[in-house]
Amino acid sequence: MNDLDTLFNKIKDGYENKNGDIKFLKAMKNEALFGFSEIEQFLKKSIKILEIGCGSGLLSAIIGNKDLNITSLEPIESGFSKTELLLNSTQKFYSNKFNLVRKTIENFDTEEKFDLIFSINVFEHIQNWNLALLKSIDMLNKNGKLIILCPNYCFPYESHFRIPIIFNKKITSIIFSKYINNYEKKYDSLGLWNSLNFIKITEIKKHLPNNVTIDFDKSILIRMVNRLFNDKCFNERQKFLGYFTKLFSKMNLHNFYTLLPMNFQPYQKIIIQKK
Repeated sequence: MNDLDTLFNKIKDGYENKNGDIKFLKAMKNEALFGFSEIEQFLKKSIKILEIGCGSGLLSAIIGNKDLNITSLEPIESGFSKTELLLNSTQKFYSNKFNLVRKTIENFDTEEKFDLIFSINVFEHIQNWNLALLKSIDMLNKNGKLIILCPNYCFPYESHFRIPIIFNKKITSIIFSKYINNYEKKYDSLGLWNSLNFIKITEIKKHLPNNVTIDFDKSILIRMVNRLFNDKCFNERQKFLGYFTKLFSKMNLHNFYTLLPMNFQPYQKIIIQKK
């Protein structure tokens, strides 16, 4: 049994004892492993790391378990009891592996500087995301990196609710109001729709200061496509995209994703480096 198996088994036992949803745990485990695979190349000994929105804490535990210095931000919020229960179970066994701070990035004040700051599927939930962006950059050491993975709402599809975007958030909300309400109740995610800011890559580029460089990892879409084939939990959540992905793959058009301009890609991995 490797270190990751030991880590997840400990958390699973504690989570089960609290009547946790094991299917949800499996989905969050896969999310954590995906996140780790996307930032692993940036992890080095002796660096200081900040995770913005650690959710279940599983990814922070994986990183901390490798004797890396990581601080993890996660606000106390109502409406997401499954995530909170899982975070509590993670903290029970691995509280010494990462420093959990129950604040949003907007309310997090520190003189400390970080070599790596990352946020995975969180920036689309930050209401004042432009403040969060500038604050994160300010907290970077020279040559430090900010890694952001999140949906790109230039593409007319809302991936949490799996619905098309009709012009904008307001009109989409009116058209799909009943579906949105039922979805939040069914999946224990009250307030999820209101939390979405419909962030766009075009807006991110406009808000960047002059003291950074920006790069886009366009191959992220290929890896997301592979997830649809290899991650059953992810595929179940994204059946609509999975259908078109399989169709494109059968037509040998899947590499076409990397040729799309960033503005037309549904998912984005942004690498910002401080000069």
